[in-house]
Amino acid sequence: MIRMFQLLKNNKLNILILLTVVLTFFVFSYHPLDADEGVVINGAGKMLQGQRLYQDFFEYLAPGSFLFIFVILKFFGMTYYAVKIGAILLLLLGFYFLYQLTKSLELTKKIYILFILWWLYLLSFTAALINHNVFSTITVILAFYWLWRFIYQQARRDLLLASSFSGLTIYFLQSKGLMIILAFLVIMYFFLPREDKMKKILLFLLPIIALSILSILFFGFQQFTNLLLVSSDYLLMNKVSYIFWLMAIFICCLIGFYSWWHEHNRSRNIILMLVILQFFLLLSIFNRPDFNHLVINIWPLLLIFIYYSNNYLTNKSQQVNFLISFLIVACILQGVNNFNIYHYQDRFKIIDNIVGSEQIFAHPFLPGLYFDLGKDNPYFTSVPETIQGNAYFLQNNYQTLIDQQPGFVITNYELVRKFNYQKNIIDDYIAANYQVKTKVGSLEIWERK
Repeated sequence: MIRMFQLLKNNKLNILILLTVVLTFFVFSYHPLDADEGVVINGAGKMLQGQRLYQDFFEYLAPGSFLFIFVILKFFGMTYYAVKIGAILLLLLGFYFLYQLTKSLELTKKIYILFILWWLYLLSFTAALINHNVFSTITVILAFYWLWRFIYQQARRDLLLASSFSGLTIYFLQSKGLMIILAFLVIMYFFLPREDKMKKILLFLLPIIALSILSILFFGFQQFTNLLLVSSDYLLMNKVSYIFWLMAIFICCLIGFYSWWHEHNRSRNIILMLVILQFFLLLSIFNRPDFNHLVINIWPLLLIFIYYSNNYLTNKSQQVNFLISFLIVACILQGVNNFNIYHYQDRFKIIDNIVGSEQIFAHPFLPGLYFDLGKDNPYFTSVPETIQGNAYFLQNNYQTLIDQQPGFVITNYELVRKFNYQKNIIDDYIAANYQVKTKVGSLEIWERK
């Protein structure tokens, strides 16, 4: 222990690394009730009870997130913080491989930490950490790292690892996985030597095909057919402006053009690869390019910006002082953000006191509430886009609501307005058979008449 403190005392960089890890746990310590992580945790909990994904219950998410959280719940118990810590450790693993990647850009460790802090800080304002978007981003980082190694070292193991993590990305988010595979094929076409190029591309595709077949064998074709149905409705419901998405595309193309004509050092190829990767990552969020999805997928562009700004922080003392100042400001601002979220958590305690031992129905989108309140979730699906996209899902949830007749219904209509949510037979049933008992922030608690 004494030796560790001496090491930290004598090396400011180690202090920054430690503070970064601590900050990671701090900024993701919140627990939103109306985020995708509720879908993932509830789905994993149902799998733990023996239910089959896409058959006994349906969520439009790919199976990877459910399987990852299922393993955590299986070995560490049904606790939220076990899941949260597992997700944070996965994120830190992604940070480590990003650091390995930055060696090719000849960035100093301090400049790399600056990049991580900026991305971490932006990530902290997204909806939640425990979701398919973040998990798939980590697999993309791992896949890109091994592909980069293969292009420079031509080791078959690296190619197989790149292919495997690309295939795993499909398990977490199908659209991103497909875009990443296309991106990697483009990168391999332009950056691999001509000798045996097609043979290496085919070898890259083999593990992806094998993982896809395994997914179909275990989860069936329904995961893809229903996803296409939901995705089309999701695109129609999108009310987000494309201006920032188009700006990111433009900047990406501009940097690619600049690097192609002006960069002549060893970093040029890796920058061009990052540009190609960024372009396809942006295509993968075309159906909803809001702030959250942009931030999660913008890391290649941030890394390039940090590379080009590397010359502005040449003095080591300036680098350390700047990073420490950034940490202090980030902690203050994030503390305000977390305070607001903890205030939101107070609403959960109020809800718990009101509903007591009664069963609930959370609608249209509060899937995490079942897990938090320790309530059973017998409903077939929990995402309003899914319900609107399939009459069977809507009727299934409606019939379950009639059969269950829960004592309380908790609604959050304010959240789904941005999805152009259209009220349906479930909403009509709630209005006819329940009355609003109280409001807790944006949530309405309905009691049976």
